[in-house]
Amino acid sequence: MNTNGLLSRVATLCLAGLTLAACTDSNTPQTGTIDAQYQAVIAGVAADFSASEIALANAQAPYDLLDNYAPSAESDIRVATFGDHFFRIGRFGIDNVSRYAFDTPSLLDWQYSTKDDAGDTSSNPYQMVFVSGQKAYLIRYGQPEIWVVNPSVDPGNASGFKTGEIDLSAYDIDASPNASSAVLHNGNLYVVMQALQSDYSYGTAYLAVIDVATDTEIDIDGNPANGNGMALSIVNPWDVDIVGNDLYVTGMGYYYQSGGNPYNGGIEKISLTDFSSS
Repeated sequence: MNTNGLLSRVATLCLAGLTLAACTDSNTPQTGTIDAQYQAVIAGVAADFSASEIALANAQAPYDLLDNYAPSAESDIRVATFGDHFFRIGRFGIDNVSRYAFDTPSLLDWQYSTKDDAGDTSSNPYQMVFVSGQKAYLIRYGQPEIWVVNPSVDPGNASGFKTGEIDLSAYDIDASPNASSAVLHNGNLYVVMQALQSDYSYGTAYLAVIDVATDTEIDIDGNPANGNGMALSIVNPWDVDIVGNDLYVTGMGYYYQSGGNPYNGGIEKISLTDFSSS
């Protein structure tokens, strides 16, 4: 939840089993006002993964909902919010970020690529973590660099969207560390990486910490031979949260992959004081 002094927004994901036309049978965005202190932005995906759309809803009773925004035949999407805008994140094979204003949700402000070059493999962006209206981190699962981006860039200024990058290629043998989730806390960006092997089998997962002021990595391991980051006990991490002064990393474990220890998933608790793990 991001607070801009006037409104708070909630970014939410609806799972693929939902039907897109639950509220209307038209592909035209509904008109009306979601008039509440809190709003939810919902990414809806068709049950057969053939389409997607975004809905806006009151996060307080009576939970009014307006849907059919940003309809698309592409379904691998996520949403993010900051201030007066929400963002559609197009993931594998889509590779772009689109911005919409809450006041005019049916109008596209801009859409910019999340790849350095059109010939690159999919960047598969997973998440946007906002530092301010002018700075956010784009977590890219399919490429070795986190992008530093300007979410307030003007329409038609594609070159101004990306403002920097942070290289995490040292964390995986095939140079793509599979960064899957990140959270901002007290001036640091905490990033978890699945670090899949070249055959997509699960390897040792890692936590890296980025100094937001300098966009450089902080050494939390203390052992130069192991790099700056911390090896995790769980495998296949996909979410990270902070409560108090502790970081909680959720790992899915071996999921669909045969072999390996099936109990290597779960929740790993990491102290932000000394990075001890339990």
